[in-house]
Amino acid sequence: MATVTLWKNRDKREVDPYLFSKTADQLAKKIHEDGLETYWDKKNNCKKSREKNNSSTQLRRFFDELTRLNIKAQSGDEPWELIMPQVHMMVAKVAYAKGRGLVTDSFVSLFGDTIRDQVQDRDDLYTFTSFFESFIGFYKSYRKN
Repeated sequence: MATVTLWKNRDKREVDPYLFSKTADQLAKKIHEDGLETYWDKKNNCKKSREKNNSSTQLRRFFDELTRLNIKAQSGDEPWELIMPQVHMMVAKVAYAKGRGLVTDSFVSLFGDTIRDQVQDRDDLYTFTSFFESFIGFYKSYRKN
């Protein structure tokens, strides 16, 4: 699984120039494919695929919560020290969704690992939220539902 690298140069706060296009598109396609289930269609006597995991609705729930927390963080009304644990709680929530069979390991890696390993301050959260927004846009282009 390809990893997400938010910053080209973290010290200078230079975002990876391909993060919102090439990287988001490649990961959306990969996670879409990982969520498919292949089966044999007896009626048409051929192999087919159907969407099983990583539904657009499920991923949108994570995006909505991430966006809510990002808005709180960017407003500055609440200290980052109170927001950061809520952001990192999302790692547990995505693991729970995996345990229920709603998302795949590749989505857990994309979402959970990126938060755990790279979201350390408001700028990181803003950049990850922007990345995830572009990821969702590409993902929707691959999904039927």
